[in-house]
Amino acid sequence: MKDRTASEWKFVGELRRKQPFEFRWCNRKPQAEEVDFSSGIRFPGQAPFPRLATVWKSFERFLKNWPAKTSGNPLPLCFSIQQERLFESYDIVISERGIDVQAGDSEGIRRALYHLEDLFLSADAPYLKKGTLSRKPWLKNRISRCFFSPIKRAPHFRDELADKFDYYPEAYLERLASEGINGLWITVEWKELASTSFTKPSAGTERRLAKLRSVADRCLEYGIRIFVFCIEPAAFAPDSSFLKKHPEFGGCEVFGKRAFCLKSAHALQYIRESVGSIFQAIPKLGGMINISHGERPTTCLSSCPCTQDVSPACRGNCGFSNADLWKRAVEAMRDGMKEFSPDADLISWLYMPEGKKRAEWVFTLARNIPEGVILQYNFESNINAVQLGKIRNGGDYWLSQAGPSADFEKMAFPAKEHRSGLSAKLQVGCSHEVATVPIVPVPGILYRKYRKMREMNVRHVMQCWYFGNYPGLMNKAAGHLAFEEFAGTETDFLRELARPVWGSATETAVEAWTLFADAYGNYPLSNMFQYYGPAHAGTVWEWQFDFRLKPLAPTWHPSDSHDGDAIGECLREHSLGEAVILTRTLSEKWTEGVRKLTRAVQSLPFGRAREKSLDLARALEVQFASVARVLQFYELRSRFASEMLPFMRILVSEEIAGRKALAELCARDSSLGFHSEAEGYLYSREMLSASIPSMEKLLERLGAPFAVPQMPERKQSVFGQWTENRTFRWKLEKLPEKGHLKFTLESMQNETPRVFELALCDRTLSEPVRFLSFKNSGVIQDHLKCIDAQWDGGTVFEAEFPSPYPKLSGSVSCAEGPHDFEYLYDAWPRRPGDRKSQLRLGLRYFHPGYTGDFM
Repeated sequence: MKDRTASEWKFVGELRRKQPFEFRWCNRKPQAEEVDFSSGIRFPGQAPFPRLATVWKSFERFLKNWPAKTSGNPLPLCFSIQQERLFESYDIVISERGIDVQAGDSEGIRRALYHLEDLFLSADAPYLKKGTLSRKPWLKNRISRCFFSPIKRAPHFRDELADKFDYYPEAYLERLASEGINGLWITVEWKELASTSFTKPSAGTERRLAKLRSVADRCLEYGIRIFVFCIEPAAFAPDSSFLKKHPEFGGCEVFGKRAFCLKSAHALQYIRESVGSIFQAIPKLGGMINISHGERPTTCLSSCPCTQDVSPACRGNCGFSNADLWKRAVEAMRDGMKEFSPDADLISWLYMPEGKKRAEWVFTLARNIPEGVILQYNFESNINAVQLGKIRNGGDYWLSQAGPSADFEKMAFPAKEHRSGLSAKLQVGCSHEVATVPIVPVPGILYRKYRKMREMNVRHVMQCWYFGNYPGLMNKAAGHLAFEEFAGTETDFLRELARPVWGSATETAVEAWTLFADAYGNYPLSNMFQYYGPAHAGTVWEWQFDFRLKPLAPTWHPSDSHDGDAIGECLREHSLGEAVILTRTLSEKWTEGVRKLTRAVQSLPFGRAREKSLDLARALEVQFASVARVLQFYELRSRFASEMLPFMRILVSEEIAGRKALAELCARDSSLGFHSEAEGYLYSREMLSASIPSMEKLLERLGAPFAVPQMPERKQSVFGQWTENRTFRWKLEKLPEKGHLKFTLESMQNETPRVFELALCDRTLSEPVRFLSFKNSGVIQDHLKCIDAQWDGGTVFEAEFPSPYPKLSGSVSCAEGPHDFEYLYDAWPRRPGDRKSQLRLGLRYFHPGYTGDFM
């Protein structure tokens, strides 16, 4: 993939352009209960309250687009502030005398003006119904992120505070503000911004602070506060020079690092000063979002998995409970922040994506939230849902499922009465299911999420990770829902949302969105399908007729490799056959929605926003159809018979047509194919066109007489016989009387911590890979549903389990070092460069090309 930057992405130019206003007024007379604004609105020339200049300009531009006025005097638009009202709340009073906006503050006036724009764009004539419209937000912070700014992570490690590019142009901020966004987050590291008694400013500190200050000031003009996002205090490398100078900061070992110890007064001073230094330099920041547990190691609490009821094995034996450790850290951050920015918010994010039962200590944190701290938790982490009659489990980040997970509900219950309230981590625009489109248009699912959030007294929301934040329908829906009373139905809400754009075709558009939401619920609930499946970039995959046994590329990283065919790697919760059924249902129902949306577009005059909505829906139609096709192709390959060739040819022919159609859609919408976390395109018009010759060659191969898929030669291990490795030996044997298998491993070296892993799969790598991972202390993960698994005498490990597949392939591996940060040391089958093998999320060191057959 070519390394490009924001200056080369065409959609950035589009985001710099102001959005047009489209009035659809007919020639009719006002009814008795309506006020006639056909003569226009008399709008004050200057904003009477601070920080409203940008929305004033927006509304003036709106009035300039007002259709031809009739003779007569324009009715006045008046404003007043009543300070006893809630932040951002407002009333719009419509009467024969004009419009009177009564708000609690300047931000309430901003929200009222955007609401007025929607009211007139929703109307079929320049008339509004008499009465009072009252709105007050139940969500205070609604935090998003720039869609295209650098992520400050691998592989590019770009930092938006270190370059000169403008990621927040005026038109973009105006659009975000009009959609209800009032916060944006930017990634920082303390060491690059803060100065303390223990540390000096880094070389680029002043440059970064200057840009962050400029961005914060500019965004605040649009009612948007900047939140710095961090994972702090960061753990130390073992050879840290800072740690040698201040050994009291070193805590327990975690993931190959030394955790930050919270025992000493110096440690708390360092935290207070670090945060205080940033907010002293930029007091207008909205706050800080800090991952306090998860993602990367920070304090000694990081050594406690969220799925195990354990305490840190601290070197200093501090005696603090897990809740104490968390509170000490966040209270020090809060104090440092509030000293210089009393109105700033500290959001402590527990990032716990695992699809496993949570340890009880996690929920004690929700019962011990310090004053002035907001606790944030993922809304869907460890969610369960029934698909095809079976309960399936997903980790984090789901838009296709309404949620919440039972874990979120359990966190929300004790936090419900806390003054600062709970924050929900969501994916509003799109999620890891498919992040190569700007949004997935399923506002009905968003409605269900927000309704539950309000019931649970959630008061803040972080709307996105690196993706899921493109302006448009889903941001707009979330902005409306933050003020929603939920007195009506989901359909009522969707109608209100649709009217400004869809006018007389509102009912048809709502029917389309409802079909999309129904379709999307069939997305396979499995994080492996998100991380390695074909939904993101399957439209440029190189389909393989022969079994090449190549690994699938991760969907969140840029990749030039599109020829992976070990389709079982993206399955965990479903068989391949089940995934085919679900994705075909998803595809077919989505197509029904596209037909509805097409009728809505065709019933109205040309409108760019509607045409773009239809192009987006059609792009997703192609992507979802492609997902179903590639899964069906590999399912047919896995049980190949010559009579399947015609069906395989049809699938390939349809795929070629789909790729050509998607290439044309890409020519009209440059945001298609872009993945914000990959910081580039996973598919594009050029990539789609380049993928077609290999598909045409495959079509020829399938037309050849006696075509049969070839399987490469693999190592073999005989049931019941020992296989010798360099540092261990093992055998897999059948237990005929039980119909089970028994795995035995004998370790020859016990002085070094190790992780062993048995990975079993079907011969064609078409079904889920099943792992049994274990170390000296016991089993880490068990997909084989072991009846018994334990060490005997510390050197021999034995496990008994039912065979997952009739004919088995697989691998056995040994890695050294701390779990998830170790390196591969020894494996069967042997592979070149064992020590350099890359750890893969959810798959660890498994590689389909290095599997053997059990005979």
